[in-house]
Amino acid sequence: MKRHKTKTRHTASNSDAGPEKPSLPRPAARAGLRSAPGRPLPHPFRKGRICLALTFVGGLTLEARRKNIVLPVEDASLPAVVRLKLIDGCLPTVAAGDTVAEGERVAENDDGFRILSPVCGEVTAADDGFVTVRSTRGGEPVGLPPVESPVVSLSYEDVSERLKQAGVVGAMSGVPVYRKLARAKGKAKRIVINCLESDPYSAHISRLVTDNAEEIVNGAKILMHAVCVKRSVIAIEENRTEAIRALRNAVYDKTLVSTALFKPKYPAGNELLTVNAIYGREVRSGRTPEESGYLVLSAETLLNVFNAFAYGTPQTRKVVTVSGNAVSRKKILRVRNGTSADEIFANCDGFAVQPGAVIEGGIMRGRSVGPDECATLSTNVLVALPKKPLDVDGDCIRCGRCVRVCPMHLAPLKLVSQSKDGQIEGCLAIGLDACIECGCCAYVCLGKVNLLRHIRAAKAQAHPPALPPDAAEQTPPDVPPESAPAAETPPAAADAEVAPVDAVPTDAASADAAPAVSEAAPDDPVQAFLDEFAPAAEAGKREESDGEPNG
Repeated sequence: MKRHKTKTRHTASNSDAGPEKPSLPRPAARAGLRSAPGRPLPHPFRKGRICLALTFVGGLTLEARRKNIVLPVEDASLPAVVRLKLIDGCLPTVAAGDTVAEGERVAENDDGFRILSPVCGEVTAADDGFVTVRSTRGGEPVGLPPVESPVVSLSYEDVSERLKQAGVVGAMSGVPVYRKLARAKGKAKRIVINCLESDPYSAHISRLVTDNAEEIVNGAKILMHAVCVKRSVIAIEENRTEAIRALRNAVYDKTLVSTALFKPKYPAGNELLTVNAIYGREVRSGRTPEESGYLVLSAETLLNVFNAFAYGTPQTRKVVTVSGNAVSRKKILRVRNGTSADEIFANCDGFAVQPGAVIEGGIMRGRSVGPDECATLSTNVLVALPKKPLDVDGDCIRCGRCVRVCPMHLAPLKLVSQSKDGQIEGCLAIGLDACIECGCCAYVCLGKVNLLRHIRAAKAQAHPPALPPDAAEQTPPDVPPESAPAAETPPAAADAEVAPVDAVPTDAASADAAPAVSEAAPDDPVQAFLDEFAPAAEAGKREESDGEPNG
């Protein structure tokens, strides 16, 4: 009887509450998930229903800085002059006074990689690592014939040759794509389509993916066939809903191309961190992702690859995000290679206020440039700031915040400490070359230490730029001493008689008068003088200091 009453009371309470609602699975209830009215919640561990966003250790969440994602891509006006930077060992194929058409070759390297003119005009200079072209309104652009044959009939050599002729380079790194393919040939297991932004102020990658998703996927398929890769992965931030929808509509075979969602965090656009977040593997310092089995290419790069094959369009333009509080109108512009920063900002109606600094390359790791600085095929962001950044360099307070945000698991405070002491070998031993120069450590430093500047200075000392071949061949080793320029003689040794190397004293008097000559005489007479008299001078100074009166 007692049990019957309990059952009746339970039934009455259920009837008063209305129809019974579907109960949540126990793991979902613990996670705090809720189902829509009238629809049961799917099991949280069922495959394909819930996708967790990927991330990496360290980094910063700076999503609030990006305010121009919805802007369309606009074509910039024709610049008056373009200044093309010669990369990858390219040498000019034109001279001052030559006339070139848009898309015509102006430089080429030994492998056949070309740099193409973005305008029709006259070459005014071709030296000092640049080719300058003054543009004109007339003239027809020159392009390559489209590839009519199916992609499956193309060989690796065909794909590489077309990339060289079209001058396709990486939109982030500026490295020619044919070189990345050469490193990935026979080693690549996956191609990663990097749709992540490179800087908090950058926004053009998301717009390009939304407008050209199918072309980007097809460009990846061309390179998949070239390097014999069976699958590609799209890396994109989870809050880019329009771009994600466009990519899913463009992917017809999910066994070939899959999607990996990332948490919006800086610097997720770095290819090393992208590989680490997706596959959990860290690329060894000194190696590239291609050598480790992962070919990482930007979405804009793959769009340029598709255009080179489908339409024969060479890469002569670059999509750039123009932002900052000093700009009148923030825009996403498609500019021609070699356009000056002054003309780029003119397409944005100039400046709202006089800029204190113009940063190229991003607010976190960029560099200050002047109005005459020209855009390259790897320029992504131009930021105009109303105030000049403070040039301060404080002292470390040992808080450790730089260690917590470093995505490469380094200790920036130790790198800077040893760099200030001149211990470059010690910096290399603790991972100087592994630093990606993202600037996260300098951003969070409470002591206002310019960590990024010190790290870059240490890298410059550890890896000094190589001398050009012409400079190394100015004085061959077999040149006689008479033809080589004479070094300056110190004043103290100007009146001294220099004995020839082969002279041998014949008597004791001459032996005492002439200084002893070593078997291997130094090439520099100034250094020989210092080596001879410096120890004696130091000894004289010590004797004078010891002989000083005490009181």
